[in-house]
Amino acid sequence: MEEAELIAAVVGITEVVKNLGIPAKYCTTIAILLGVVLAIVAEHTWGHGNYMIAAIRGVIFGTTATGLYSVGDKVIEKSKNGNSRLETN
Repeated sequence: MEEAELIAAVVGITEVVKNLGIPAKYCTTIAILLGVVLAIVAEHTWGHGNYMIAAIRGVIFGTTATGLYSVGDKVIEKSKNGNSRLETN
């Protein structure tokens, strides 16, 4: 599984978990844990068994997914408020 696919899977699964009623403050932790689990499973299935590197990649996938979701959420919020400028502050 490619990195982009894993990140997309983490974003999607985290969104499903969030919609099930888990508080949003836990979503970052859930995304990182999902990233680690999915990266280790992918390494076990298609890799060479280097699980430490897979776990580090999983943390990166989870934090990337969290940042991607956060930026997307801000864009949607700004468009709903009628502000076309995206400010990251």
